[in-house]
Amino acid sequence: MDDVIVVGARIAGAATAIHLANKGYRVRLVDKAEFPSDVLSTHFIWPRGVSYLNRLGVLDKVLSLTPSASTVSYTLDGRQIIGSVPIPITSQRLEQVHGDGRGAVENYLCIRRKYLDQILIDQAVTSGAIFQSGTQVEGPILEEGVIKGVTIRNAEGVRSTLEAKCVVIADGRFSSMAKKLGITEQDVRPDSTFAYWGYFSGLPLNQVILEKRGRLAIGLAPTNDNQTMVLVWGPKANFSDF
Repeated sequence: MDDVIVVGARIAGAATAIHLANKGYRVRLVDKAEFPSDVLSTHFIWPRGVSYLNRLGVLDKVLSLTPSASTVSYTLDGRQIIGSVPIPITSQRLEQVHGDGRGAVENYLCIRRKYLDQILIDQAVTSGAIFQSGTQVEGPILEEGVIKGVTIRNAEGVRSTLEAKCVVIADGRFSSMAKKLGITEQDVRPDSTFAYWGYFSGLPLNQVILEKRGRLAIGLAPTNDNQTMVLVWGPKANFSDF
C-alpha cells in the first residue's frame, strides 16, 4: 500500500509528488498520458512562478533548455514601461505566503509544457516517487465513504487496483475523479478571454514584450528550440471577429 496516490502528473500533480516524496512518504504518481507530451496551454512564467521551480530543485534543468529574461517591456496604448521584479520583492511575497522567502529569482521564462512537465516528473522520481504513465484512473475505491485507493486500466486495457492512505486529485479542471466523487465546483467564473498563439523562428529576443491596444493584447517571449511564442488575447466576445 502507498501512503499517497497522486492522480495527474502534470504541474500540480508532479509538484505535489515532489513535496510529499521529499518528506519521506511513499508516493505513486499516475497519469493517462505518455510523456513527454504537450498540452493545450500557454507557458509564460513570471518570477514568482520561476522561484517555485527553483524551490522544487528544477530551475537549473529548466534554464539549460530554455532562454530567460530579467526585464519585460509593457506598452499600454503607446506608453511603454520597461522593468523587472526585484528579488527582494519576490522574496518578501514568498515570506508572506509561506513564511519562507528562500529561492527567489528575477527570471521570466517561457518553457514548453512538453519539457516542463517531464522535468517535474523526473524530479518526483528522483525524490522517490513511483511514476506510472499510460494509466487511466477509472474511479475511486470507497469504503464507508472513505477513499481507500483507485481502480486503474493500463495501456493494454488490463484493470487493477491501487490502495493508499490518501488520494490527491490533480487531473485538471475537467477532472473525471471529481465528477465521480460528486465534488462540486466552487467560485466558478464565466470564460471571459480568448487566447491564440503559435511558435515562430527568426524573432530573437532578450526580453519579454507585452503590448495592449484597446481591448486586444499581444505577447512575445523567447521559448525552447530557438523559437518565440507569439500570443494574442482579448475579450471572448471578440473571438469570432478575430
